[in-house]
Amino acid sequence: VLAGDDVIVTITVQAPGDLPVNIVNPPLIGLEIRNTSNQSRYTVVGNVGSRTTTRTLTLRALEEGVAEIGAVVVRQGDREVATPSITVIVRGALPRGARALDPAVAALLLSMEPAVPSAEEVALTVSAVPDRVTLGGQVDVIIAAWVPRAIRSRLRNPPTLESPQVRGARAYRRPTPPGIAMTREVGGITYDVFVQHEVIFPLSSESATIGAAKVSYSLPLSYSFLSREQHHEVQSEPVVVTVAPHPPPPPGIVFGGATGSDLEFTVEAFSRELAIGEASRVSAIVSGKGNVALWPEPDLHWPAGLRAYAQGVDVRLNGGGGAVGGEKVFNYLVVADSVGSHHVQVSAYTYFDVDALVYRELTAAPLEFMTPGSALMLANRGEGLPPLLDVPSQPSVDAIFARTSRGSLIGIVLLPPLLVLLVGLMRRPRRARPARMATDTTSLHGLDIAFRRLLESLVPHAAERSGEELADALRAAGIEATLAAHASRLRDRLSSAVYGPEDLADSDELSMEVREVVGALTAEHHPMESRAVALALFVCFAIPTVGWSQTPEELYRAGAARAAADSLAIRAETAKYVPEHWYNLGNAFSALGEPVHARAAWIRAARLAPRNQTIRNAVRGAVSSGITRRPATVWIAPLTAPEAFTIAVLFWIGAWALVIVRRRRRTWVPLLVAATLMAGAGLGIQRRYATPIALIVAQNTGLRAAPVGPSPLTVRLELGTPVEIEREEGQWMLVRIGPDRGWIRRSSLTRL
Repeated sequence: VLAGDDVIVTITVQAPGDLPVNIVNPPLIGLEIRNTSNQSRYTVVGNVGSRTTTRTLTLRALEEGVAEIGAVVVRQGDREVATPSITVIVRGALPRGARALDPAVAALLLSMEPAVPSAEEVALTVSAVPDRVTLGGQVDVIIAAWVPRAIRSRLRNPPTLESPQVRGARAYRRPTPPGIAMTREVGGITYDVFVQHEVIFPLSSESATIGAAKVSYSLPLSYSFLSREQHHEVQSEPVVVTVAPHPPPPPGIVFGGATGSDLEFTVEAFSRELAIGEASRVSAIVSGKGNVALWPEPDLHWPAGLRAYAQGVDVRLNGGGGAVGGEKVFNYLVVADSVGSHHVQVSAYTYFDVDALVYRELTAAPLEFMTPGSALMLANRGEGLPPLLDVPSQPSVDAIFARTSRGSLIGIVLLPPLLVLLVGLMRRPRRARPARMATDTTSLHGLDIAFRRLLESLVPHAAERSGEELADALRAAGIEATLAAHASRLRDRLSSAVYGPEDLADSDELSMEVREVVGALTAEHHPMESRAVALALFVCFAIPTVGWSQTPEELYRAGAARAAADSLAIRAETAKYVPEHWYNLGNAFSALGEPVHARAAWIRAARLAPRNQTIRNAVRGAVSSGITRRPATVWIAPLTAPEAFTIAVLFWIGAWALVIVRRRRRTWVPLLVAATLMAGAGLGIQRRYATPIALIVAQNTGLRAAPVGPSPLTVRLELGTPVEIEREEGQWMLVRIGPDRGWIRRSSLTRL
């Protein structure tokens, strides 16, 4: 590269497992860091997880010669690896303007001189200006090697300056002219001065120690070109910089640790009009002079209708001389959840001005996002939303049947006389089971321990992470973003309930959320262990909570339909046999203007509660609302398969009871026939519902002849059309509708 050009260094680390990766920046010779960006993602392939971390360094070549990028050290847990160093050849010279010393450095060199002038020795001086600074202030460190002209004329290679080790401060290398920076005559001796300029920022209010700097050079033993060289090294004395602490902030000032001078604070958005589910990039920019890398993140208050995800931090330093500065950009990805106007309030950014020694507050204009929606969405916002159904306390027949083992059902068929005699003993413990579960509860402290252990199994050091850090770590571990955020908030609510005041409200709501989140986490990350963990935490009822987190019902009534739909979807998938969950999820999708997804959820609810008039009205309303011009209905039986099996069992037991008491054949044979017919009906309903059905979510979706994009279309389907799924291959599905068959993308369907 040419002197002054940028060098892009990309460090890619692929590591097994989900432990975080720590990358140590390489030591640099002849280069300086201008910008840093980081990215990390976690992937799972064949039940094997791996983390890929990428760091990109933008470096600038300072001077002509050989530059070096030292070893990159990477640590994950107790493992550590390092890369070999990289050599960069820098050709050409810096521009003429860059050859001149910074005026402040040049003035300082004019006031410096070697301690003991000597024409036979190289002298090294280190100066720190100022030697007393307020915490966060800049200290210029000038390392000057004074090489007498008589020695410099014998050198085959220029001398090498080695930077001092600095303790208790962060150091930045500043550009200086390559080669001889200045020529001065001191005590009758002409010196060629080689200069290195560094800037340090103390990190603690005690002192910062600048260690010994070194200059190395080699002199030939004779004037012969083939003569050997003798190595020489000169070392300086350490320098101590006194650091004064910050004065206490005035009342009402919340100080986060930012220090500098001439700081500016702005918040920018790429787009301020978002559709539902659409994302926009938001950047909070802090610029000015000071230790850019340590400026803290500003406080942005995101409303309920927006979801914000941190997208990394970019640090850009100025490349010229003078005071160190630049800008630090905090990037966010914002996704709209519901229609309307979303106001993002930005708190004041407080910093300590090291020049004026006062605290200052910077304000940025708040952001206003607009999310337009359809007439249905706007009408459903706030008042006028269809009410949600309450979940009954007693489990449904489907839920009870799902928990009944096959062995019990086979026993009913094969041993009816024994079941008739023991039915009283069999039914009592089954009815009493929920009561024992409700009374045999674990302590509040035990629930907190169990939930934290689950989080530790997913994310290392979960207890040490804040809410946002825990959510980011769970997302990196492969957990869906909404579920990760919900789990982090629930962890904090449990902590408040454990260590907060007594007699807290909403215990039932918290225990329900615990069961939902635990079931979803374990099912997504540890499917083989999900039932055991969910059952262990299912017994934890009556847990007090502060109730500060919004429930899905509150989000739904407030108009944040997207957030409500995410939480209700977790509930529905966790408790699949509760029709009220699916009905409420359909209402949330309807408020979002997604009628096909709403209809799919309502059909799931109707198949679980076919005689519920509210649910049936919702299904009929979805069909008649114009989803398709010629809507095709999805079959819903008048009763569920478990209900049919239950009636068959009652008929079966009644028939055998009549046989035992020796009743006439005409009394028990009809019951056996009825039991057989009901069992057959239940099997038919079960088989019909087992057929995979999906609804088309995009208008004029085409069936293709092959699972590839350019393949010809066979038929076009309207919005909401039900199709039967025959096969799946990657992102494609082979579906059938009547006599037509074809391939369709998975994203164009929603399954029942």
